[in-house]
Amino acid sequence: MDVTKSENRTRRIVSIDTQSEDGDSHYDVTRVYLKQDTRKQEDLKYTETFYFQICTREEKEEKVVGELSGHYFDFKSLNKNKKTDSISPVINVLSQYDEETFEICQNLCKETNCIRGKGQNIFHLDRFYIQENYRGGGAGRQILYQFETQASYLLHHDIRYIALFPDPITEDLEYDSLYDMDRKERDIRIQKLKKFYGSLGFKEMKTKPDYMYVDLYHIKERPREKMLS
Repeated sequence: MDVTKSENRTRRIVSIDTQSEDGDSHYDVTRVYLKQDTRKQEDLKYTETFYFQICTREEKEEKVVGELSGHYFDFKSLNKNKKTDSISPVINVLSQYDEETFEICQNLCKETNCIRGKGQNIFHLDRFYIQENYRGGGAGRQILYQFETQASYLLHHDIRYIALFPDPITEDLEYDSLYDMDRKERDIRIQKLKKFYGSLGFKEMKTKPDYMYVDLYHIKERPREKMLS
């Protein structure tokens, strides 16, 4: 897997390990929230990288317990300015990131036709991580649902689709489950991740089932009791 530079470093496609969503936890998920991290980034055309801290409050002090980041693609403006149905401008935009980001978003374009007509904006969920001590009580589920339902507000743009690669991770940014994890264990963990994301509206792409996506226009409000189960 490719890695990008943080401030200037590429980030691997990752996601939360849903094993952490099982079991008991002392942690109160009602106190977890997203806070934008306004770090400096490169000025790229028709795309922007967003970083969020996952925060909580303990004894009136704010504490960072995880992170969520990814890449926004403005296909509406691209189509409006280019005035073309050609895929070449899209390839040029996607090529500004690493190979995995390119492949996920290219497959999403094929899956949804989001580059056709007036275009639909998309977001690639690149990194989603919560510290181990704050897992097990539904914090990951609550944060992801918050992001889904408030994506356009949080990203300051209308978003139609979110795409991701459900790959097990650790806190180490250099960790690569393909090489650093037993293959059988990795397959089991990936299936658990798919089940987790599936419970929040994501589904496998027909173009490449390794990847998943959600149509935010079809996300329905879920009762809080169901969110915490």
